[in-house]
Amino acid sequence: MGLKIGIQIMSTKSPTNSHQQMVVEWKQDPAFVAAYDESEVETVELQKGLQSHKRSGLTQFFRQSPLHDIEIDQDRSVDYSRKQ
Repeated sequence: MGLKIGIQIMSTKSPTNSHQQMVVEWKQDPAFVAAYDESEVETVELQKGLQSHKRSGLTQFFRQSPLHDIEIDQDRSVDYSRKQ
């Protein structure tokens, strides 16, 4: 008997396809290929950022981050759950 998680049903049976067979099937799906290609671009960008960090230091790495110009609210709210 399987466990029901969302709409996916998991069973205790062994998979019928090997990992390699599953990858071959996934690569035939255009949505999978597009997502995979997009993740490769993101991976390259991450690697560039990490190399930049190694060369120029942590401060420069954060300055080059896409989040650098985003204003973040750093104010802390009062936590009334603790006794003062």
